[in-house]
Amino acid sequence: MVCKNCGADLKPGIKYCLNCGNYIDEEDNDELSESDDSLSLSDLQNDMSDNDKKIDFDDNYSFDNSEEKVGSKKKKIKLSLKDMLIYGVLILIILVSLIVMLVSIVGGNKKTTPQPLNTAVEDNVVKMKNYTIKFSGKLNYSQDGEIIYISDDKNYTFSYRNSLDDYEKYSKDLSILENSLKKSGYSVLNSEKREIEENEFIIYKFKFDSTTKYLYVTKVDKKYVTMGTIEEINNGDWREALTSINKINKNIKFNDDSDSSSDEEIDKALNNSTTDLNKVLK
Repeated sequence: MVCKNCGADLKPGIKYCLNCGNYIDEEDNDELSESDDSLSLSDLQNDMSDNDKKIDFDDNYSFDNSEEKVGSKKKKIKLSLKDMLIYGVLILIILVSLIVMLVSIVGGNKKTTPQPLNTAVEDNVVKMKNYTIKFSGKLNYSQDGEIIYISDDKNYTFSYRNSLDDYEKYSKDLSILENSLKKSGYSVLNSEKREIEENEFIIYKFKFDSTTKYLYVTKVDKKYVTMGTIEEINNGDWREALTSINKINKNIKFNDDSDSSSDEEIDKALNNSTTDLNKVLK
C-alpha cells in the first residue's frame, strides 16, 4: 500500500504516513492489510515452495555426501586394520626367522669352536740306541736309523744326531768341517759361531744343487756332540731351529751316564768325524 498523498510505501496498521504525515483512514488500512495478506500468503507459499525445493536439494546433497563420507570412512578404517594385520604377520615372520637364524649361528659356533691355543700337548719322546730325547709335541718328526728329522712345518726342518766326539777341536779350528764339506762336494759360503742361551753353536752355510742349508755342531757334554743340517721352509728363519735344538740337548738322557765309554771308543769316533758328517748330510 502507498500513501494517497505522497505515494510513499506504508506499513499495515499505521495511522499517519511517516513521509508526509497524511492521515490514513480505516478503509485504507483494510485494503493495505488485504493486499499485504494476499501478498504475504502468496509470497509465503512461493517461498515455502522454493524452500522445500532447496531443502530437498540440500538434504539430498547433504545425505548423499554424508553417506559417501561415512562409507569412505568405514572403508578407510577397514583397510587400515587389514594393513595393520598384514604388517603384523610379516613382522612376526621376520622376527621368528631372525631368532631361528641366531640360534643356528650360536649352535654352529658352539660345535665348531676351536680348542684354546694353550691346550696341553704331550711332548714327543724318542729313544735311540744309547740316549733318549724329548721335545715339543707341536713339532713333527720322523726317524731314519740314528738320525731324527724334526720340523715345525712352517719355518724350518732339521736333522739331529749325537756322536761321540770332541767339540773343542771343531771350535778351535773351523776349517776341519769346512774341508769335510768341500770333499763331499758342497760349496761352503761362510762359517760362524753363535751363542744360544749360553751354549755355543758352530754354523756352516753351504750350497748343494742350488739348495742352501746350514750345518750346525754343538756340544752336549764332554764326550758327545750334536750335529745336523737345517733347511728353511716357507721363508722361515733357520735361527729358530737352534732354539729347539738347544732345548733338546738340555733334556737329553744318555744310557751310559756312568761314563763307561773307553778312551779307545772315543778316539775311534774322533777319527771318523768325516764319516759321521756324511751320515748327517744324507
